[in-house]
Amino acid sequence: MFKGSMSKLNQEFGYLSEQIYQLSVKQKDGHTHRALPHCEDYWEEYQGSCYYFVDWISDSRSWTNAGIYCQNRDSHLLRIDNQMEFQFIQGVLYELHYKHLKNGITPLSGYWTGANDLSNEGQWVWSLRRVPMRYKIWAATEPNDHKGAEDCGELSRHHDFKMNDLNCKTEIYFICEKLIFR
Repeated sequence: MFKGSMSKLNQEFGYLSEQIYQLSVKQKDGHTHRALPHCEDYWEEYQGSCYYFVDWISDSRSWTNAGIYCQNRDSHLLRIDNQMEFQFIQGVLYELHYKHLKNGITPLSGYWTGANDLSNEGQWVWSLRRVPMRYKIWAATEPNDHKGAEDCGELSRHHDFKMNDLNCKTEIYFICEKLIFR
């Protein structure tokens, strides 16, 4: 009798594990982002999210292609919601920057985020759900829309990894983000 109960419990546990794995979060942007019970290998975990820092020159992409790369991994380009999250991201970026320098690699200018004003000049939103940027971490004199052609937001190494507007076609590093299921 006990053996049969354990078998049934194991089956139910397997079923529930699969359900958790299959759990997806449908966003208002129409994309589905899978929520995970923990971060996958090579992703950094912080306060309920997983972050993937794409920092190899061979993987640099335009803002649009970086967004597609993230979507193909059930994630989205980085959205920064508060000072603590920004400090975490900034700390990781400094570590990556010094790692590149130590290895004799000249890092690219920065990392794409989901910030953009593509729909309405000067009205900055996050690409995920088109939420207006409430927490702003712009570098001094930014955004400046240099030559009227800068509509996407990067965390710039030239500005202590604060936000800078940049031409969306520029190929740089980027950061993907996804939720953790708890």
